[in-house]
Amino acid sequence: MNHTTTLTAAALAWAAASAFAQDMTFTPSAGGAVVIQTPTGTPALAVQPTGAVQLPLLPGGTPATGTPVCHDASGALLPCDSAAFTGAQGPKGDPGTNGAPGAPGAPGAPGTDGKSAVLTVTAEPAGANCAAGGQKVEAGVEGATPQVRYICNGLQGPKGDTGDAGAPGAGGGMAGMTEARHGCFDGNGTLISGTGYTVAPAGSTYTVSFNPAPGAGIYTLLVDARTTTGRALAVTDSGSPPSSLVLTRGWLEATESVARICFLLAR
Repeated sequence: MNHTTTLTAAALAWAAASAFAQDMTFTPSAGGAVVIQTPTGTPALAVQPTGAVQLPLLPGGTPATGTPVCHDASGALLPCDSAAFTGAQGPKGDPGTNGAPGAPGAPGAPGTDGKSAVLTVTAEPAGANCAAGGQKVEAGVEGATPQVRYICNGLQGPKGDTGDAGAPGAGGGMAGMTEARHGCFDGNGTLISGTGYTVAPAGSTYTVSFNPAPGAGIYTLLVDARTTTGRALAVTDSGSPPSSLVLTRGWLEATESVARICFLLAR
């Protein structure tokens, strides 16, 4: 059987008066415990024969500090298990708001100077790069091999068709001449320019008659004749200027015809 030694508040007060400022030692009988009660007779502290210390009021008390105190259901004080106070890792929290921008950094060191551009344009003769010649363009930067491009002239196109004859020009004055008759006609004797004359074709011969007839005197005759290919055509003259003028053309190629015969008769 366990024997419990109970100390009331009066006994404690007597003990304090009889042994002030000295440690108090209580030794219960074998198998007994030491119990300290409150003034109302409620056990507040108990030391069991096994050495366990109990605080019977602790389980129902109100916490007054954040320091952990480990005890069992009866209020016995026990060593604390540190692992019991470490819970499982909680979920990851939401990202916090961004902080304020930092101050601008110091300016960087100046970069190295760039290289100067180089552009050269020279004439390119006709050859492999440009069939009809052109311009050679070399572009790059100093100290480096330039890129080369060519701007070539266009090739000559085919010869165009012969244009229409222009309108007759206004008659001009001739210094040192008393009289002049001139005009142009085609291979059929149709007048192209000039007035005051008619043409009568007969094969390779063209008879030119004037109305009114030129005055008497010594005349000079100039003739220019062209074929439809642009070739100069030989022409001989006969007749009795100034009353009549007979022009005889030379030979023609099979692919040619008379484009025009022009004359100037002057004295």
